[in-house]
Amino acid sequence: MAVPSFFLLISILSALLMPLSGLQNVSSSTCMPAPPADRLPVYPSDLPRIQFALNLEHLEAAFFCYGALGHGLDVLAPELVMGGPPSIGAMKANLNPLVEDIIEQFCYQEIAHI
Repeated sequence: MAVPSFFLLISILSALLMPLSGLQNVSSSTCMPAPPADRLPVYPSDLPRIQFALNLEHLEAAFFCYGALGHGLDVLAPELVMGGPPSIGAMKANLNPLVEDIIEQFCYQEIAHI
C-alpha cells in the first residue's frame, strides 16, 4: 500500500504547490497570434496535388472502415462523399476483437483526416 499512498502524496503536493496566478487569465487573448489578414491563395497548379492527397485519404478511410465495420464513408460520413456511388464488393474482415478495435480506430482517424 506504500506505492499508491506515495502517488497520492505527490499529487496532493503538486496541486498545493502549483502556481495559480497564471491560470486566472486563461481566456485572455493577449498571447494569441493575430489571424492572417487575408487567406493564402490556392494556385491552379496545386489543385491536382490536393485532389490526389484527398483521394488517398478517402481510399485509406474506406479500406479501414470496411475492414473493421463492414460499411464505408457513405454510412459513417455521407457529407464527405457528396452523394457518390456506394462501394461494390467491399466486405468486413474476419478479425479478432483486439485487431478489429485497432482497425476501427484507424478508420475514425482517417475520417478525421478528410
